[in-house]
Amino acid sequence: MKSINFDEGYKTYAVNGDESRVIKIKVADFNLLKRVEAAMAEIESLKKKYSGKPDENTLTEFDSSIRQLIDKAFDSDVCSNAFGNANICTVSGGKLLFEAFFEAFMPILKADCTAAFMNK
Repeated sequence: MKSINFDEGYKTYAVNGDESRVIKIKVADFNLLKRVEAAMAEIESLKKKYSGKPDENTLTEFDSSIRQLIDKAFDSDVCSNAFGNANICTVSGGKLLFEAFFEAFMPILKADCTAAFMNK
């Protein structure tokens, strides 16, 4: 079988410097930031829905819902390498794990998307 080789606009990121935990994002996708922003808005709605003192089942539901939103927004399996098997409600540095991820990643992602758009 022949192979078609071309630049698809992907960029890879090592999670916390661990090159065995890599996420691959198509930063040249013009719809990427819109999908991520929409997912973040939906996540905020889910945070309100699941607020209070959730039980184990609620935390598991919330984890599953957020993972689906994140992976769909990035059009890639980001959650497996970013969070592993940890529930995304795990508190890290006073923040939920997924919030710490977005806080660290969004400035980098926006800069890389802007650079990819400017190179077109």
